[in-house]
Amino acid sequence: MEYIILTTCGLIVFFTLAVTVRSLLAQKRMSWLVPSPPSGQTFPKLSVIIPARNEEHDIVDSLHSVLNQQGVDLEVIVVNDHSTDRTGALVEEITRGDSRVTVLHAPPLQSGWLGKVNAMQYGSAKATGDYLVFTDADILHAPTCFASALTVMQQHTYDLFSFSPLWMNESVWEHVNIPIYFVGFIKLLLLSGLDNPASPNALASGAFMVIKTTVFHETGGFECVKGDMFDDVGLARSLKANQYRVSYWFAPACSQVRLFKNAHDAFWGTTKNISGAVEGHAGLALPLILVAVVQYWTPVLAVVVGGLTTSPLLVVSGVSTYIIQYLSFFSIRRLISFHPVKLLCFPLVVIVSTCCILRAILYQMKGEIFWRGRAIKVK
Repeated sequence: MEYIILTTCGLIVFFTLAVTVRSLLAQKRMSWLVPSPPSGQTFPKLSVIIPARNEEHDIVDSLHSVLNQQGVDLEVIVVNDHSTDRTGALVEEITRGDSRVTVLHAPPLQSGWLGKVNAMQYGSAKATGDYLVFTDADILHAPTCFASALTVMQQHTYDLFSFSPLWMNESVWEHVNIPIYFVGFIKLLLLSGLDNPASPNALASGAFMVIKTTVFHETGGFECVKGDMFDDVGLARSLKANQYRVSYWFAPACSQVRLFKNAHDAFWGTTKNISGAVEGHAGLALPLILVAVVQYWTPVLAVVVGGLTTSPLLVVSGVSTYIIQYLSFFSIRRLISFHPVKLLCFPLVVIVSTCCILRAILYQMKGEIFWRGRAIKVK
């Protein structure tokens, strides 16, 4: 047994180091958006569309960060997507002090459409700008974020431009999820051909997408991804397949978001993302759980068994493997903000991922997606 544990620890260390090195190299190849000072350049009108469902804790600060954008002409359309909290009332209060803001309440949910894309499509029909900006109701934007993005978009003649914000983490359970984020970012970083028109690979993030209004309407908007959980990525791939220019950058200095606001949401919040990994492949559930158990609990097992059998080699191997895994997360700290002490609890991700995988399978058996307190039937 000692030999098996030692060998497994060695393989984990090799895999972790290889992935970390590739991550760092990939980050050097990616483009990074940095907020630039106001240039005095004149931009076409922007229509900012914000779908909002039960966002009372974030909507005010997020909306003000949009309204405080410098160097751009804005109209802001907030689509209150059947919120059961004070989201609508808070936005209404802001509209009374700023004529640039319009709030649309309770958009009719079209058959076959998921809630968020339905809300964005509904809001886009009211937009009058030359460009459409889609952003979430919990994003905080730097004052020159939009102008910087438009500058890049026009310089490179992109039809769709999107970026990833800085991911903020505060609670312990948010930090426990960081290995899941780490795997997600590694998969993203290792995608090839994002800027190659011949490659089908394309990315976008719902945190921020700007698209030419003419392109959006020519292609039917979100019609092609109306039932897609990952509508942002789906839209980018659809546009690229139709020969439009699509690009995805990192922009942690331009925007930031805290994905989960409490321990409950942090624990269960990755269910939606995991659903994409196991969709139509329920047989992947057990292998995914076993991989997580082996990867993150073998070092702990090595320390426990080493202590019980007085084997210094096992103890050192387990501790070393744990430390290397822990340090590997710092390779993406430019993209994810975290507290080093809270991150020490990362092996608990096995519990979170197992529960979320099983929950995702259950929802798929019922033909549902559960998000923001709403169960939506899907095919």
